[in-house]
Amino acid sequence: MRKFSLTSETKTEFGKTLYRIIAEKSFNRVEKGERGGFVEREENLSQFGGAWVRDNARVCGNAIVSDNAIVKDNVWVGGNARVVNNALVSGNALVSGYAWVGDNAKVIDSAWVGGNVVVGGNIVVRGGAWVGGNVKACKKFINIEGLKWSVTISDNHIQIGCELKSTNEWEKLSDEWIRTEYPDQLNWWKTFKNIILTIANN
Repeated sequence: MRKFSLTSETKTEFGKTLYRIIAEKSFNRVEKGERGGFVEREENLSQFGGAWVRDNARVCGNAIVSDNAIVKDNVWVGGNARVVNNALVSGNALVSGYAWVGDNAKVIDSAWVGGNVVVGGNIVVRGGAWVGGNVKACKKFINIEGLKWSVTISDNHIQIGCELKSTNEWEKLSDEWIRTEYPDQLNWWKTFKNIILTIANN
C-alpha cells in the first residue's frame, strides 16, 4: 500500500507547483490522514520506510527524501540533493545541489548545505552556517570513476548512479531485483559487485 499521496492543495514557488502530501497509512510517528509538507512530484519522497516531509517543508526538482529521514518546518530541499537514513533537516535550512545528508546528521536552523557536500555520521550543521563546494563531512568518502556508472562510497552507504543504499542492503540485493529495476545493469553488477563491496567494507 502506498504511504502517501498528493492532495489538491498547492503552492507555487520559484516557478514550481508543489503539492501538499497526505499519509495513506500510519507509519513511524505519522498517522493515517496526517497532512505533511509539499513536494513537486511523488518521486521526491520515498513510498518506503519512515521518511516524511512535515509542516511547510518543500522538496522539489530531483531531490529525494528516503529511508527514515525527516524534513520539517520551513526547509527547502531541491536540485539533486539526497536526505537519507536517519537524517534530520529542520528550521529554515536549505539543502541543494548534489548535497547528500545521511546517517544521523542534522542540518538545522538557517544552515545551507549545497554543491557536492556529503554530511554524514553524527555531524550537525546549524545556525547560519554555509557548507558548499566539495566538502565531505564523514569518516570515509570514496569516488570510483571510469566505470559505466559512478560509484560513491561513504561511511555505511554506496551510491551507484542514482541508486543509494546501505552497504548491507547492496550485499543482500538479489539478481532478480537488479533484473527488474535495472535490466541493463545485471552483468555490470555481477562483474563489479565484489570489488565495490570489498572497498566499502575495508
